[in-house]
Amino acid sequence: MIPAFPSGAPPPSGFQGFPPQGVAPPALPGIAPAAPIVVTIPVKPERVPQAQPPTEPQRTLYVRNLNERKNIKVLKDALRTIFQRYGKVLEIRIQKCLRMKGQGFIVFETQEAADAAMKEMKDFPLFEKKLDIQYSRWKSDKTAEANGTLADHKRKREEDRNVRISEFKKHKVGHQTAGGSTTRPIDEYAPPNSILFVQNLPAETTSDILSALFQQFPGFKEVRMVPGKKDIAFVEYENEMQSAAAKTQLHGFRITPEKEIKVTFAKKG
Repeated sequence: MIPAFPSGAPPPSGFQGFPPQGVAPPALPGIAPAAPIVVTIPVKPERVPQAQPPTEPQRTLYVRNLNERKNIKVLKDALRTIFQRYGKVLEIRIQKCLRMKGQGFIVFETQEAADAAMKEMKDFPLFEKKLDIQYSRWKSDKTAEANGTLADHKRKREEDRNVRISEFKKHKVGHQTAGGSTTRPIDEYAPPNSILFVQNLPAETTSDILSALFQQFPGFKEVRMVPGKKDIAFVEYENEMQSAAAKTQLHGFRITPEKEIKVTFAKKG
């Protein structure tokens, strides 16, 4: 039986019915066959780390790729359960701020315990996500406290912080916004917002290239190039959570083999 058309009208002469799913329909008399539809699914670019993982052993392990959908207490309890078999765990810290979601630190009492956990638990599947583990770049307060050097540790950390702030002020970047004379300073430590500032772009980068790169992430609105400055641009999303997701994935991404782009939140004002 030849199925009826939705309108109820009889099918054209020679129509033999609808083909099975996945099989191209035959050409109808007098009608050229339609061109095949090709759907391209964008692939999320692989993030290229801006710096190599630290190799100096620390009693503190830095853990990434934690399941962000899980409650923090549930994550802490699970991490303590699976890591305490290597030695005494002094502290587990999981970051709550948007910029550091999915990341945490595990502090062991001994270096031997940290080394064993680092070696054996890398890529361990926890809540359907493989753990990415490396040594922390900094000594934790708990380790310094156990060593009796907490006061010196805090003082040095504050000195390092002041040096970074001083260096940032010396090299603070501004730009002339299109259509006005307002200068918007860029701050690596600016709070999350919906606008990203992209630096270190190759000279051949166009608005279309950046749009194709950033629109893979939900909430993308637009790319704004800066006239006269080919190496910087602004990318806007609907909200700060969406911009943060794009920032996390694309900071350090290589548009060309020679250059890693730098993606930060634009400072409001």
